[in-house]
Amino acid sequence: MLRFGRLLAAVVVITLINGGAKSDMTDKDAVVERIRRDYPERGFLIFDVTILYDGKPRPCAMVHADLKSADGQTQRVDIRYIPGWLELRPADGNYGGFAALGPGIWKVTGIGCGRLTYDGEFGDVQIKSGEIINGGYLVLNVRGRSGSTRTEDMTPLTLASLRKRAPLTFGKAVKRYFTNRRP
Repeated sequence: MLRFGRLLAAVVVITLINGGAKSDMTDKDAVVERIRRDYPERGFLIFDVTILYDGKPRPCAMVHADLKSADGQTQRVDIRYIPGWLELRPADGNYGGFAALGPGIWKVTGIGCGRLTYDGEFGDVQIKSGEIINGGYLVLNVRGRSGSTRTEDMTPLTLASLRKRAPLTFGKAVKRYFTNRRP
């Protein structure tokens, strides 16, 4: 009887531990885990982008990035959504995008604000099967008909947004920032 009691206590403790871990999982974490389980060959890229005009931020409530693989696969990633952006409530927005991608080199071939998209090759990053990559913060600075890109650490607002939406997933991310390309 004593062994059964210890076994029961061990099961209860394990259940509580597992239940605690699951309760910390957000909806976004659950989606990522499901995709990782169903498509183990895919990796995840987490990143943010912004557009500057002559070094000054361009106000934009909806930002996206277009990605293209070496074998021609494409994917559009929603990066930022700020509800009520005309009332200047950026703290309520979602910053940073998530993409489930096949292994290989992926290039950012477009950065957009609303319906306006800038085309070019702005940066690339390598994705390996099963990896979760923090690709950093890709900054496009537009000057007239030309521009430049750089990659930086993510902003505090982006980090807070990602940690709120997917703390378990973002906590596993390895830093491998985009290699910049001239647009």
